[in-house]
Amino acid sequence: MNHPGRSARRLLRCEASAESSPSASFSATMRVVLDAARTISAITSVITDAGGVVIALELVDSHADELVFDVTGTAIDEVRVTTLRATVEAVGAPGSGR
Repeated sequence: MNHPGRSARRLLRCEASAESSPSASFSATMRVVLDAARTISAITSVITDAGGVVIALELVDSHADELVFDVTGTAIDEVRVTTLRATVEAVGAPGSGR
């Protein structure tokens, strides 16, 4: 039995979930320098806590006293991308942002 209302509800539900999902269209790659006392999980946690999703993590360089990472996060819009950048910078990782 065909119910036209059901397919319309499914379509609306799909559109609503797509609007609230992070997208590669709204992403930021940030250079993060961490001293020996910090871990990369501190950065990934603040990104996810801010509503972003970490989609790439690359170790760029390492020294005895610091690690340099490129971290890419996605968000649902440009405002939240700006929030991700500010959040990462607030963690106090010098060299953050790109």
